[in-house]
Amino acid sequence: MPSLKWKILGLYVAILEFTHSTVIYKTLSIECKHNSEFIANVTCQLKPINWQKSICIWDADVLKPLTNVTIQLQVFKKNGANNFLPFLINTTVNGCDMLSKRAFSVYGKILMTILKEMSNVNHSCPFRGHLSLYNLYIDERLMPFALPLGIYKVVVRFLEGYPYVFVGTATLFVEAMEKRERRAKVNNN
Repeated sequence: MPSLKWKILGLYVAILEFTHSTVIYKTLSIECKHNSEFIANVTCQLKPINWQKSICIWDADVLKPLTNVTIQLQVFKKNGANNFLPFLINTTVNGCDMLSKRAFSVYGKILMTILKEMSNVNHSCPFRGHLSLYNLYIDERLMPFALPLGIYKVVVRFLEGYPYVFVGTATLFVEAMEKRERRAKVNNN
């Protein structure tokens, strides 16, 4: 029977292995659509940083004030037949309530963190003028759970008022992949 010292060493090695093997999310491409009555001068592009990270850059001018923004978030996972099937997340958040900190879900909290860190959306409704998202990427530390490895389609729809009027859609194609940290080489001299 192994001694306590060997059990602790085994647990330590297992923890090290777990911390060196994490899931990261690389954005593969982005597609944007918009309603020209609400949005103009749209820039929607992807900028690769390295083999495991790409950032999204989005700029637009809001023509009509957005006073009651609804955000729909859906996630789809690619299966073996190259089809995207719904995957766990399909939620709707009132963007104005979220930004004024009145009420929001777990995913609303993630969206709020992203908007605070990576955009000029730093106030509650109404929105007007120039809006931008810069250096946008999916930070694995913000995720409530690690997604299984694979390719995902994340659709974010922006709607105004009620009944809803389409404002725009951003579709991100993301790969969940395993990240392995390089370990320092040991010299036995």
